Amino acid sequence: MHEPAEKMAKEAGGPPNDEGRRRLLRHGMYASGLLLFGWRGLPALAQDKPMLDPDAYQARALDYVEDASNAQGNSAYQAGRRCGNCDFFTASSQACGLFPDYRVASDGWCSGWTASTS
Repeated sequence: MHEPAEKMAKEAGGPPNDEGRRRLLRHGMYASGLLLFGWRGLPALAQDKPMLDPDAYQARALDYVEDASNAQGNSAYQAGRRCGNCDFFTASSQACGLFPDYRVASDGWCSGWTASTS
């Protein structure tokens, strides 16, 4: 009579108080810790990214300039627009959603500029 119950328990992954439950809890704690500590380290990782070179392919594709006043000849540019007031820009890390592998100058501008919602 014990044999079928044991077989069912093995097929179902073991009884609820078995090693599987402990493993799940342990992995959950590890994942929580990584999220907690990793989240705090994200701004530091962003600071390690290089500044975007205006001559890089990605920068040229969106007409990026490090100083918005240099974009006055671009038909998409309007006075007052700069990375610092763009929705894609995060001031604390100089990160831009359009150039995720680089930091950008807060006084810069590109044709992807979007009005900030805040």
